[in-house]
Amino acid sequence: MRLILVDPPEAEPVTLDELKDQLRVIGDHDDAFLERAIRTARAKLDGREGFLGRALVAQQWRLELDAFPAREILLPLPPLLSVDAIVYVDAGGSEITLDASAYVAIGAGDTERGCVRRANGESWPATGSYPGAVAVTFTAGYGEPEDVPEPLRAAILMHAAHLYENREAASVERVHEVPLGWFDHVADYREPPL
Repeated sequence: MRLILVDPPEAEPVTLDELKDQLRVIGDHDDAFLERAIRTARAKLDGREGFLGRALVAQQWRLELDAFPAREILLPLPPLLSVDAIVYVDAGGSEITLDASAYVAIGAGDTERGCVRRANGESWPATGSYPGAVAVTFTAGYGEPEDVPEPLRAAILMHAAHLYENREAASVERVHEVPLGWFDHVADYREPPL
């Protein structure tokens, strides 16, 4: 199984102005650092590498499998917004797009993990013996930045603010690790890996 980001989110879950309000920063002299802090905080939670195992803002992914499974195709990175295409390689090496009437997307628009099942009376087609012979392209995430649950947005703001205010791993005055309270905001949203 391979998971490839096809189209990243067009915006971050929080804005630069929201972070500046959180920090009470005036002016634009630190904007580049603050934008990087937002990206870093979001990456800590979002996508394939993120702690949550979820997609936050709408983004398109491709899941590659060596063959169709016996039953359904579980899709990582909830919430599922849509299944955009299923393409497979047949025994002759030709790429074929599976007709959308041959499968059903389960869980689209829900906050839980989605899956793709064969439509009633349909069976998965035979594939050739190629790595990644089945490719499911899907869109995942809560939608727009403002659709991301408030606890997750708050966690991103907290982590980005932490990065801004604590630019080093240790303090000169007292050597200690600065705790990150954002974990309390995100724990309920974490998905177990597939």
